[in-house]
Amino acid sequence: MRKSLSRWALAALLAAFFNCCGAAAADKAPLFRGVVVLIGPPGSGKSTQAEFLKKKYKIPAISASELLKREIGKKSPLGKSLKISIESGELVADDVMNSLVRSRVQKKDTLNGFIMDGYPRTAAQARYLDMLVMDRDLPLPIVINLEVPDETVLARMADRGRADDQPEIMKRRLSEYREEIQPILEYWKEGRVFRVDATQTPEAVFSAVDEIVSRASKQAGLLSPVRLPPTCYPAHVEKSSMMARATVIGPGSR
Repeated sequence: MRKSLSRWALAALLAAFFNCCGAAAADKAPLFRGVVVLIGPPGSGKSTQAEFLKKKYKIPAISASELLKREIGKKSPLGKSLKISIESGELVADDVMNSLVRSRVQKKDTLNGFIMDGYPRTAAQARYLDMLVMDRDLPLPIVINLEVPDETVLARMADRGRADDQPEIMKRRLSEYREEIQPILEYWKEGRVFRVDATQTPEAVFSAVDEIVSRASKQAGLLSPVRLPPTCYPAHVEKSSMMARATVIGPGSR
Protein backbone atom coordinates (compact mmCIF):
# COMPACT_ATOMS: atom_id res chain seq x y z
CA MET A 1 0.00 0.00 0.00
CA ARG A 2 2.82 2.39 0.94
CA LYS A 3 4.64 1.61 -2.32
CA SER A 4 1.45 2.28 -4.27
CA LEU A 5 0.87 5.59 -2.48
CA SER A 6 4.49 6.58 -3.03
CA ARG A 7 4.17 5.96 -6.73
CA TRP A 8 0.99 8.03 -6.92
CA ALA A 9 2.59 10.77 -4.86
CA LEU A 10 5.66 10.78 -7.10
CA ALA A 11 3.49 10.92 -10.21
CA ALA A 12 1.51 13.83 -8.74
CA LEU A 13 4.66 15.71 -7.84
CA LEU A 14 6.11 15.20 -11.33
CA ALA A 15 2.87 16.34 -12.94
CA ALA A 16 2.79 19.46 -10.77
CA PHE A 17 6.43 20.18 -11.58
CA PHE A 18 5.98 19.93 -15.34
CA ASN A 19 2.76 21.95 -15.24
CA CYS A 20 4.56 24.66 -13.30
CA CYS A 21 7.47 24.67 -15.74
CA GLY A 22 5.12 24.80 -18.68
CA ALA A 23 3.24 27.77 -17.23
CA ALA A 24 6.48 29.58 -16.49
CA ALA A 25 7.73 28.96 -20.04
CA ALA A 26 4.47 30.26 -21.46
CA ASP A 27 4.72 33.41 -19.34
CA LYS A 28 8.22 34.12 -20.64
CA ALA A 29 7.45 33.19 -24.24
CA PRO A 30 7.47 36.01 -26.81
CA LEU A 31 4.16 37.25 -28.18
CA PHE A 32 5.86 37.77 -31.53
CA ARG A 33 9.16 36.65 -32.98
CA GLY A 34 10.21 38.49 -36.10
CA VAL A 35 11.24 41.77 -37.67
CA VAL A 36 9.05 44.62 -38.90
CA VAL A 37 10.50 47.30 -41.18
CA LEU A 38 8.61 50.58 -41.45
CA ILE A 39 9.28 52.64 -44.55
CA GLY A 40 7.68 55.90 -45.61
CA PRO A 41 8.46 59.55 -46.37
CA PRO A 42 9.35 62.09 -43.66
CA GLY A 43 6.23 62.85 -41.66
CA SER A 44 4.50 59.55 -42.46
CA GLY A 45 4.40 58.56 -38.77
CA LYS A 46 7.03 55.79 -38.75
CA SER A 47 8.27 56.57 -35.23
CA THR A 48 4.70 56.68 -33.87
CA GLN A 49 3.86 53.29 -35.39
CA ALA A 50 7.18 51.87 -34.18
CA GLU A 51 6.29 52.85 -30.61
CA PHE A 52 2.82 51.30 -30.93
CA LEU A 53 4.35 48.03 -32.19
CA LYS A 54 7.03 48.09 -29.49
CA LYS A 55 4.43 48.38 -26.73
CA LYS A 56 2.20 45.63 -28.10
CA TYR A 57 4.79 43.05 -29.19
CA LYS A 58 7.49 43.74 -26.57
CA ILE A 59 10.38 44.02 -29.03
CA PRO A 60 12.68 47.06 -29.36
CA ALA A 61 12.15 49.83 -31.89
CA ILE A 62 15.41 50.83 -33.59
CA SER A 63 15.53 54.29 -35.14
CA ALA A 64 18.22 54.96 -37.73
CA SER A 65 18.18 58.68 -36.91
CA GLU A 66 18.68 57.93 -33.21
CA LEU A 67 21.66 55.68 -34.02
CA LEU A 68 23.20 58.54 -35.99
CA LYS A 69 22.49 61.12 -33.26
CA ARG A 70 24.05 58.85 -30.64
CA GLU A 71 27.20 58.40 -32.70
CA ILE A 72 27.45 62.13 -33.39
CA GLY A 73 26.95 62.79 -29.68
CA LYS A 74 30.06 60.72 -28.89
CA LYS A 75 32.12 63.28 -30.85
CA SER A 76 34.19 60.42 -32.23
CA PRO A 77 35.99 60.76 -35.59
CA LEU A 78 33.08 58.86 -37.17
CA GLY A 79 30.56 61.06 -35.37
CA LYS A 80 32.25 64.24 -36.62
CA SER A 81 32.30 62.88 -40.17
CA LEU A 82 28.60 61.94 -39.90
CA LYS A 83 27.72 65.43 -38.67
CA ILE A 84 29.39 67.00 -41.69
CA SER A 85 27.67 64.58 -44.10
CA ILE A 86 24.21 65.07 -42.59
CA GLU A 87 24.50 68.87 -42.42
CA SER A 88 25.53 68.96 -46.08
CA GLY A 89 22.52 66.84 -47.02
CA GLU A 90 24.52 63.79 -48.08
CA LEU A 91 23.25 60.24 -47.64
CA VAL A 92 25.27 58.27 -45.07
CA ALA A 93 27.45 55.64 -46.76
CA ASP A 94 26.05 52.10 -46.82
CA ASP A 95 28.98 50.55 -44.94
CA VAL A 96 28.75 53.13 -42.13
CA MET A 97 24.98 52.77 -41.74
CA ASN A 98 25.19 48.99 -41.95
CA SER A 99 27.84 48.93 -39.22
CA LEU A 100 25.74 51.07 -36.86
CA VAL A 101 22.67 48.90 -37.42
CA ARG A 102 24.65 45.67 -37.01
CA SER A 103 26.06 46.81 -33.64
CA ARG A 104 22.54 47.58 -32.40
CA VAL A 105 20.89 44.45 -33.78
CA GLN A 106 23.47 42.20 -32.13
CA LYS A 107 22.40 43.27 -28.63
CA LYS A 108 20.51 40.80 -26.43
CA ASP A 109 17.18 42.61 -26.51
CA THR A 110 16.73 41.81 -30.21
CA LEU A 111 16.74 38.04 -29.63
CA ASN A 112 13.02 37.77 -30.49
CA GLY A 113 13.06 40.51 -33.11
CA PHE A 114 12.85 44.27 -33.53
CA ILE A 115 11.15 47.10 -35.39
CA MET A 116 13.28 49.08 -37.84
CA ASP A 117 12.48 52.74 -38.47
CA GLY A 118 14.35 54.76 -41.11
CA TYR A 119 16.56 51.95 -42.41
CA PRO A 120 17.23 50.72 -45.06
CA ARG A 121 17.65 53.73 -47.36
CA THR A 122 19.16 51.81 -50.28
CA ALA A 123 18.68 48.40 -51.89
CA ALA A 124 22.18 47.43 -50.72
CA GLN A 125 21.14 48.20 -47.15
CA ALA A 126 17.95 46.14 -47.62
CA ARG A 127 20.01 43.14 -48.72
CA TYR A 128 22.35 43.64 -45.75
CA LEU A 129 19.40 43.77 -43.35
CA ASP A 130 18.08 40.46 -44.70
CA MET A 131 21.49 38.95 -44.01
CA LEU A 132 21.57 40.40 -40.50
CA VAL A 133 18.20 39.01 -39.48
CA MET A 134 19.02 35.56 -40.87
CA ASP A 135 22.32 35.59 -38.99
CA ARG A 136 20.24 36.40 -35.91
CA ASP A 137 18.11 33.30 -36.63
CA LEU A 138 15.10 35.52 -37.27
CA PRO A 139 12.60 35.31 -40.15
CA LEU A 140 12.91 37.71 -43.07
CA PRO A 141 11.28 41.10 -42.33
CA ILE A 142 7.66 42.07 -42.76
CA VAL A 143 7.94 45.38 -44.64
CA ILE A 144 5.22 48.01 -44.18
CA ASN A 145 5.11 51.03 -46.50
CA LEU A 146 3.33 53.99 -44.88
CA GLU A 147 2.03 55.90 -47.89
CA VAL A 148 1.33 59.63 -47.65
CA PRO A 149 0.94 62.12 -50.56
CA ASP A 150 3.53 64.89 -50.71
CA GLU A 151 0.93 67.60 -50.03
CA THR A 152 -0.10 65.88 -46.79
CA VAL A 153 3.53 65.57 -45.69
CA LEU A 154 4.14 69.27 -46.39
CA ALA A 155 1.04 70.21 -44.38
CA ARG A 156 2.18 68.07 -41.44
CA MET A 157 5.67 69.55 -41.53
CA ALA A 158 4.24 73.09 -41.59
CA ASP A 159 2.30 72.28 -38.41
CA ARG A 160 5.49 71.12 -36.66
CA GLY A 161 7.27 74.39 -37.44
CA ARG A 162 10.81 73.06 -37.15
CA ALA A 163 13.71 74.82 -38.86
CA ASP A 164 14.48 71.85 -41.14
CA ASP A 165 10.80 71.51 -42.08
CA GLN A 166 10.79 74.52 -44.40
CA PRO A 167 8.80 73.87 -47.63
CA GLU A 168 11.77 74.01 -50.00
CA ILE A 169 13.88 71.72 -47.80
CA MET A 170 10.98 69.30 -47.42
CA LYS A 171 10.28 69.23 -51.16
CA ARG A 172 13.90 68.30 -51.79
CA ARG A 173 13.83 65.62 -49.08
CA LEU A 174 10.63 64.15 -50.52
CA SER A 175 12.08 64.08 -54.02
CA GLU A 176 15.18 62.31 -52.72
CA TYR A 177 13.04 59.85 -50.78
CA ARG A 178 10.95 58.92 -53.84
CA GLU A 179 14.13 58.20 -55.79
CA GLU A 180 15.71 56.21 -52.96
CA ILE A 181 12.70 54.07 -52.10
CA GLN A 182 11.97 52.68 -55.54
CA PRO A 183 14.98 50.28 -55.72
CA ILE A 184 14.10 49.06 -52.20
CA LEU A 185 10.51 48.34 -53.23
CA GLU A 186 11.79 46.52 -56.29
CA TYR A 187 14.08 44.38 -54.14
CA TRP A 188 11.38 43.57 -51.58
CA LYS A 189 8.39 43.38 -53.92
CA GLU A 190 7.69 39.61 -53.83
CA GLY A 191 4.87 39.54 -51.30
CA ARG A 192 6.92 41.14 -48.54
CA VAL A 193 5.85 44.79 -48.82
CA PHE A 194 2.45 45.86 -47.49
CA ARG A 195 0.96 49.26 -48.29
CA VAL A 196 -0.93 51.27 -45.68
CA ASP A 197 -2.82 54.53 -46.12
CA ALA A 198 -1.01 56.68 -43.54
CA THR A 199 -3.21 59.78 -44.04
CA GLN A 200 -5.54 58.44 -41.35
CA THR A 201 -5.28 59.04 -37.60
CA PRO A 202 -2.32 57.32 -35.87
CA GLU A 203 -4.74 54.90 -34.20
CA ALA A 204 -6.43 53.99 -37.49
CA VAL A 205 -3.05 53.52 -39.16
CA PHE A 206 -1.94 51.26 -36.33
CA SER A 207 -5.10 49.19 -36.69
CA ALA A 208 -4.10 48.46 -40.31
CA VAL A 209 -0.42 47.92 -39.40
CA ASP A 210 -1.32 45.57 -36.56
CA GLU A 211 -3.67 43.64 -38.83
CA ILE A 212 -0.85 43.13 -41.33
CA VAL A 213 1.66 42.01 -38.69
CA SER A 214 -0.84 39.71 -37.03
CA ARG A 215 -2.12 38.05 -40.21
CA ALA A 216 1.28 37.71 -41.86
CA SER A 217 2.71 36.34 -38.62
CA LYS A 218 -0.07 33.81 -38.15
CA GLN A 219 0.32 32.51 -41.69
CA ALA A 220 4.06 32.16 -41.13
CA GLY A 221 3.72 30.76 -37.60
CA LEU A 222 5.47 33.72 -35.95
CA LEU A 223 2.81 34.33 -33.30
CA SER A 224 3.66 31.43 -31.06
CA PRO A 225 4.23 30.58 -27.36
CA VAL A 226 7.58 28.99 -28.20
CA ARG A 227 10.66 30.05 -30.15
CA LEU A 228 10.54 28.92 -33.76
CA PRO A 229 13.34 27.50 -35.88
CA PRO A 230 15.07 29.95 -38.23
CA THR A 231 13.53 28.26 -41.26
CA CYS A 232 10.11 29.82 -40.62
CA TYR A 233 9.81 32.71 -43.08
CA PRO A 234 6.78 34.90 -43.79
CA ALA A 235 4.46 33.38 -46.38
CA HIS A 236 2.84 35.43 -49.15
CA VAL A 237 -0.36 37.07 -47.92
CA GLU A 238 -3.06 37.37 -50.56
CA LYS A 239 -4.62 40.77 -51.19
CA SER A 240 -8.10 39.48 -50.41
CA SER A 241 -7.07 38.57 -46.86
CA MET A 242 -6.02 42.09 -45.92
CA MET A 243 -8.01 45.15 -44.89
CA ALA A 244 -9.20 47.46 -47.63
CA ARG A 245 -6.56 50.06 -46.79
CA ALA A 246 -3.69 47.59 -46.42
CA THR A 247 -2.69 45.91 -49.66
CA VAL A 248 0.22 43.85 -50.88
CA ILE A 249 2.59 45.34 -53.45
CA GLY A 250 3.17 42.55 -55.93
CA PRO A 251 5.47 42.40 -58.97
CA GLY A 252 4.82 45.34 -61.26
CA SER A 253 2.18 47.00 -59.07
CA ARG A 254 2.40 50.59 -57.87
